[in-house]
Amino acid sequence: MRLFVLLFATLLLCPLTARCADLDAIEAEITSKWDKMNALSYDMVSKTTSSGPNYSMNVESTGTCEMKRKDEKKWLMHMESKQNMDQTMQGNATKTVSASTMIVDGDYMYTVSDTNGTKTGMKSKADAWSEMAGGKSYFKWLRENYDVKVLADESVDGVSCYVLEAVSKKAEGKPMPTKYFFSKDHGMTIASETKGEEGKMMSSMKLTNVKVNPSIADDRFVFKAPAGVTMMDMEALQNSAKQQQAAAQQKKEEPAPKETAEKKDEPAKKDEPAKKDEPAKKDEPAKKDEKKDEPKKKRPKLGF
Repeated sequence: MRLFVLLFATLLLCPLTARCADLDAIEAEITSKWDKMNALSYDMVSKTTSSGPNYSMNVESTGTCEMKRKDEKKWLMHMESKQNMDQTMQGNATKTVSASTMIVDGDYMYTVSDTNGTKTGMKSKADAWSEMAGGKSYFKWLRENYDVKVLADESVDGVSCYVLEAVSKKAEGKPMPTKYFFSKDHGMTIASETKGEEGKMMSSMKLTNVKVNPSIADDRFVFKAPAGVTMMDMEALQNSAKQQQAAAQQKKEEPAPKETAEKKDEPAKKDEPAKKDEPAKKDEPAKKDEKKDEPKKKRPKLGF
C-alpha cells in the first residue's frame, strides 16, 4: 500500500511526458555534448513585443549564424541579421529597418549596423560573449543571475528538449519567467520564451536548420571594416570614462587649501597723515605785452 502511494505521488509530481532529472544532471549531460562540438550553424527568428499607456513596440529579427571552436574556452562567430521595429508613441507611428553583421575572432567582437541608411561600427572585448556561447560557462552565468528550476520535458518542432525555467534574481515587481528549451540531441538552446502578466508572450526565439560540426572556412571569422565606417573602440571609451571618473573622485577627496594666516610679527601699518595742501602760489604779475612797450616805428615819408 505504501509503495502504491509513493508511486502515485511520484506520478503527480513528475508527469509521464517528462523525464525527472535534476538541474545538475541536465547540466552535466548538456555540457558533455557541448564539449564534443567543434562547429555549429543555424537559422534563427526572434520576436519581442511590449506595450503600455499610449505606447507599443513590436520587433522581429531574422538571421543566420556560424560558430567554430578556436580553443577550449573561445569560440569564433559570424552572424548576419535583419530587424524590423514598429513603434507607436502618443499616436505617432515609426518604423525602423536595420541590418547588422557581427564577427567574433575569439578576442574581439566587431559589429557593423545599418539603421535606416545610417552606418555605425563598434569594437569590444569578446569575453562576455564567450561566457554565453554554451556549455559549462553558460550554466554558470545562468545560475549566478537566475533562480533556475527544471520543468517537464517538451518537444519543439519534433525535437525532444529539456526545459528550464529561469527568473532573474534582480527582478523587481512581478517576475517574468523565461523558459529555455535544450535539445537532447546536441545540447543547444533551440528555443526560449518569456511571458508577462496573464501569460502574454513578451519575447520568443527559435533556431531552425541546426547543423552540428559543419565545415566552415576560417576566413568567415576575419573582420574587415567596410569603407566609410569608423569603428568605435568601446574598450578605449570605457577606459577613458573610468580615468575621468577616477580623476574627478581624486580631486573631490583632496583637502581644501588652507587660508594664509596673517603674520603676527609685522605691526599693522599706520595710515600716513594726509599731506597738507601747499599754499597756493600768488599769481605773478602778468607780463606786459612787450609789443605794447616797443616804440612805434615811424613810417618813412614818401617823396611826393
